[in-house]
Amino acid sequence: MNVSLTAKPGASRRTKTKIGSHGPVFVQETPEPQTVQFQPDGSLWLRFSAPDGWGGWLPVEDIEVTPW
Repeated sequence: MNVSLTAKPGASRRTKTKIGSHGPVFVQETPEPQTVQFQPDGSLWLRFSAPDGWGGWLPVEDIEVTPW
């Protein structure tokens, strides 16, 4: 599914850089178990890919997702 991502206030520098460099339009990978990652601190990350070939994980708490 194509989505538009924006960084929430207080998002990490990494998240802001990834969205700025590769977005704002991304493909949210199918929400299968392999596309959801829990960190030891309990945070939830989702996998996205970008039209320029980038693919990676972004923390849910850092992003706002809007259908494109």
